[in-house]
Amino acid sequence: MSHSINGETMVDVSDKKVWKLVLSISTKGFKAYYLNVSTNEIVVHIDKTWDCNESEMLHRLQETIYEHQSLLTEHPTTAIIESRHFALAPTEIVNSEEDAELILEQVHPLNWEDLWIDTIKDVTVVFSMAKGLDSFLHRTFIIDNVISHFNPLLIKAFHTHTNKQKMLINLRDGRIDIVAVADEKLLLANTFDWQDCADASYHTLNVWNILEFDQKNAELHIYGNKELRDAVIPALKKFITFVIPQNESIDSLIASAITNKQS
Repeated sequence: MSHSINGETMVDVSDKKVWKLVLSISTKGFKAYYLNVSTNEIVVHIDKTWDCNESEMLHRLQETIYEHQSLLTEHPTTAIIESRHFALAPTEIVNSEEDAELILEQVHPLNWEDLWIDTIKDVTVVFSMAKGLDSFLHRTFIIDNVISHFNPLLIKAFHTHTNKQKMLINLRDGRIDIVAVADEKLLLANTFDWQDCADASYHTLNVWNILEFDQKNAELHIYGNKELRDAVIPALKKFITFVIPQNESIDSLIASAITNKQS
């Protein structure tokens, strides 16, 4: 269940043993909410959208947080970072931060400073973002974990044990996250921009065809905004037999990933 802390339903989130602060950060916006670690209830505190580069994003993030002093508590905090500078690797070859740096440099040879490592089963996501973000977060909050925005989809993909080819997509305004697995092995995880539903359908089918997924037996699980799901499903069903809309929200997936409660 999700409530707005500024809405009609007020929820006491002062108990730091029960409530965790979650920060979702990207160049497209910022969301801050409290998560009840016992019930997975969510209380949204801030939900802002913007569209900017990483340097501007850090500036806007700082301004937004300082405008909302009530966020500056001592709640344990998880940060979810959506970065375009990421690489995926088998966990067995990422034994140190130096290994992670070398892996990320192969994909994004740029002068980055902050680096995070997020391990989900046998897959490690190495990612980076705006310089100064990590130090700002640790100065301002009690950060106990920083995870990639792929984390909840990857956990969900690996949670259901099946030998089937399976693709999970999360539809958001302007972006689509795609995770594909087969025989419990990750084949792909990526995020694509889209302007209309035809773009979202194209990216999904393009990845499906590149991976040579079976049209009649593989599964496509669709998360995200219901209106967006309803708009793309008819086109996808023309090419894929098992198109499975999921009513579980991405916030719920994130909550389950953070509290390790899987349905």
